[in-house]
Order: sequence, then structure tokens, then C-alpha cells
Amino acid sequence: MNKRPNKSNDKHESENGKIKNEGSIPVISSLDDHEINKKGKSTKRSGKRLKPFIIASLSAVAIGIVLGSIMLNLFTSIENGDDQKTLSTSSSQTNESDIGNNEGPDETTETIIESMNAYVVQGGVFKEKENAEEWLNTFKNAGHDAIIWNKADGYYLMAGVAATKEIANEKVRAIKESELDAFSKQWSTEPVKSELSEEEKEWFTQFQEKWNLTLETSGEQQKQAILDWQKLLEDESINKDSYKPLQTKTNDFLQKSGQMSDAEIRFSLLEIWKLFDEALDR
Repeated sequence: MNKRPNKSNDKHESENGKIKNEGSIPVISSLDDHEINKKGKSTKRSGKRLKPFIIASLSAVAIGIVLGSIMLNLFTSIENGDDQKTLSTSSSQTNESDIGNNEGPDETTETIIESMNAYVVQGGVFKEKENAEEWLNTFKNAGHDAIIWNKADGYYLMAGVAATKEIANEKVRAIKESELDAFSKQWSTEPVKSELSEEEKEWFTQFQEKWNLTLETSGEQQKQAILDWQKLLEDESINKDSYKPLQTKTNDFLQKSGQMSDAEIRFSLLEIWKLFDEALDR
């Protein structure tokens, strides 16, 4: 009796323990495909989950670097600012100390210099400067010194100044003897508001006093007033360009006053008065 071949003999196990038919091409089971697909999907999902964390970490690092740089610059600027403030404060204190020890004419305050009054000898007043200059030459040709004093309402022709009307009239009579017209009157300059230092204010105040004293006195008293005036002009701290014409004329007068007549002294005082008014008005 013939025996049927055992089916078990038609099959054998592969090295991987998977069963395959003899003489057939090996086939991977559907279970293995499922496992492979599952692993692939798992890997992709893990990558997707990590990506946000990686981006966040890199962003945090970048932001940290930027903020760190800003804070470093900020603290550096503050330190430099403190150093500059310290230097500035020190410099300011030094300058204030220097200013306190060396106060000069550059530190000014608004100051009022009081008006000056005297009697003048006037030869006329003119609207046109040319007319005033023509009469000025006429007076000089007749032997009478005169000046033109320009004021807001015209050009005044002046030939002398005096402390009293009686003395002024002496000059008026002398001019009229030359067949020229003149008269005496009281003349005042307006108070002047000017930016002056303390030294300048004191200097101009004393200048006024010396001028008045020289005009009002004569003889030995006048000589002493002129000596005191000379000491005032030796102050070299009062050296603005606008004061030089006044200082030059006054020095010239003080040097020559000993050889001048009373009339010549009074005329020089008139010239000085005009320059004094102009120096304050500039």
C-alpha cells in the first residue's frame, strides 16, 4: 500500500523561522510590512515633535545674545556717563572756584549810571550835520574851541561847560565879542542803563565824581582832584575798546592840565563828558 507523502516533508523552516514553500520565491508577510510602516511613522512623528523645541531653543539663545549685548552696552554707557558727569562736576566746581577768585569785567549785570548835569555854552543846534560842521569851523576860525554833540533831536554846537551859569556866561560874552551868537543853558545827560561788571560800575561812578570835582573846584583842590583821577585811569582791568577814546582823551588832559588856563580846562571837561556819555551808550 502506497503511503501519501507527508505534507510536513514538503515544507521546511527558513533560517528566520518563517515557513516557505520549496522552490518558491520568499514573500515578506503583511505583518512585517505593518511593523515597518509603524516604525517609519513613529520616527517622523518624533521629528515633528522635536522641531518646535529646537526652534524655540535657538530663538531663546539668539534673544539672549541680543539682550545681553544691549545690557552690556547700556551698563557701559551708564558707567561712561557717570565718569563724564564726575569730570563735568569737577570741572564746573573748578571753574566756579576760578571765577570766584578771579572775577573780571566779563561778568556783567544791568546797571544804571546816573545822569550828569552842568551849564553849557551852546552856539546852535542843527538838523543837518553839514550845517553843524560849517558853524564849527566858523567858531574855530574865530579862536573859539567847539565840538558837535549828536543827540536824538539834532547836532548841538557846544563851546564850553561850567559848574555855574555865571561862569558859563563869561564864555558867552567872549564869543559874542567875535560877532558870533551863543548862550548858556543847563544841560543834562540821561541816566544810562548798561551791562557792566562790578569793576566797571565802580570805575564809571568814580569817574563821574572826579569829573564833577574837577569842574567845581580850582587851584590846589582842582590839582588834587586831577591826581586822584590819574590813579583811577591806571586801573588796567577797564580796557574795552569802547572805553579807549574816553581813556585816551582823559589821560591827555591830565598830563597837560598843569599848563592849561581855566577856560581850556573847562573845554577839555566838555569833550570828556561827551566821550563818557558815548562810552556808556555803545
